[in-house]
Amino acid sequence: MVRNSWLIEEVVKIKSTIGAWILLYAKTAHRWGIRRGIICLNPLIDVTSQDLGVKTQQGERVLNDNELRVLFALIDAPDYNPRNALIIKLALLFGCWIGELLKAKMTDFTKGIWTVPPENHKTGRKSKKPIIRPIIPAAKELIKTAKKLSHGSDYLFTVLEGKTLCVGGHIVFKKMACRFENYTSFAPIKNALFLSLIQHNI
Repeated sequence: MVRNSWLIEEVVKIKSTIGAWILLYAKTAHRWGIRRGIICLNPLIDVTSQDLGVKTQQGERVLNDNELRVLFALIDAPDYNPRNALIIKLALLFGCWIGELLKAKMTDFTKGIWTVPPENHKTGRKSKKPIIRPIIPAAKELIKTAKKLSHGSDYLFTVLEGKTLCVGGHIVFKKMACRFENYTSFAPIKNALFLSLIQHNI
């Protein structure tokens, strides 16, 4: 265990997040070997990322007023995909993951409530519980518009043929990050914008 953890500690010194992922995959590999009778010990079972000095950093960056204007000017432009604009706005209003919206079915929206099934959200695998989100008036209007664009599908968001839109937010918004300084993907933009909406009381 000392040898294994020491190797990961060396990686952590260079890139802490990579070290945490290596620890996770190493523990998974050990469990796989034990289940198949290849090995009998899991030397990393009690080692956590905190033990290796990995510190979780919570982002606090928010979009400034000008960046907010750039974002909404972009998604409200006539040549921007209206479906993608709806996804962004709903993600911001609900404070949810893009994937939750892409997996949402029409039947998930009833009586002013959006119910996200356990299999459709990140913590559902462990909690086995749905997420219940109230639908505010602004979101209700956006959902109505999305339903009109869904081509009669059971899902809220689809591609032109009515098939499920199965790509993730990193694909849907890959061209957006280049409009913002110090951002390389949509995820931090969404997080920063959500914090900005709270800060500006929008």
